[in-house]
Amino acid sequence: MTIDKETNDNDLFIYSRNIMKYMPIFILLCLPLILTHCAATERTPREAMIMDESEVDFSQYRDLAECLRDMPGLQVRGAGRNTSIRIRRMMTSDTDSGPLYVVDGRDRGYSFSDIYRFVNMSDVSRIEVLTGSDADAYGIRGSGGVIVISRNR
Repeated sequence: MTIDKETNDNDLFIYSRNIMKYMPIFILLCLPLILTHCAATERTPREAMIMDESEVDFSQYRDLAECLRDMPGLQVRGAGRNTSIRIRRMMTSDTDSGPLYVVDGRDRGYSFSDIYRFVNMSDVSRIEVLTGSDADAYGIRGSGGVIVISRNR
C-alpha cells in the first residue's frame, strides 16, 4: 500500500476549505444559544444586596431581624433573638449554620442571637450581603454567605 502525499495534502486542503466555508453559518446558528446561556448565568447586581444609610433610615427598624426582612436575597424566619437567617440561592448542607456575621470588619461568628444583642439599629450605617466570589475573602467560613454590618463610629 502506497500513500500518495500529493493526494493527502490536497484532500486536507479541500476539507479545511469546506470547514471555513460553513463556519459563519455554524456561528450564526450557535450565537442565540451562547447569548441565552450568558444571560441566564448573569449575576444579580450587587446593588440589590446592599442597604445604606443614604437610602434607608435604620433607626426606623425595631431590631436587626425586622431590618433583614426588607433585605433582598435573605430568607428570614422567626422573630427577635430566635430569628433564623438564610441567604437565598446558596448551596447549603444539613450541617450549614447559616451566614457568617461580620460587624465593623470583625468576624462575629454564625450566631444571630449574639449579633441581635450586639447591634443597635440606630448605630447601623450599612448592611451588605456577600455571596459567591464576594464572600471568598472569608474562606470556608463564608461558604454560607456573609452579612457585613457597618456601624457609625
